[in-house]
Amino acid sequence: RKLLKEHPDIDGVFTHNDEMAIGALRAAAEAGIRVPEQLSLAGFDSIETGRYLSPALTTVEQPRREITDALVGELLAALADPDHHRFVSIACRQVVRESA
Repeated sequence: RKLLKEHPDIDGVFTHNDEMAIGALRAAAEAGIRVPEQLSLAGFDSIETGRYLSPALTTVEQPRREITDALVGELLAALADPDHHRFVSIACRQVVRESA
């Protein structure tokens, strides 16, 4: 609400997670701002609820299984070798729905 009030010219919001995006969607509706016509909105983490909203929430989906597998592999490697250090990057996927 504060962001929308203090920056009436804002035309897009990307939130830390989908739950915050749901709150932003409600705040926009209460302020009479139409999503996506006046404000594009996206969240992060692809919770199931997002697909059932109106408009359906655009989000970034994390490959949870791949992240878990990499985490376990790195943990086991670190337990076997305390000097083991490796940067692991796992790509996320944008899921475009109606809100953006």
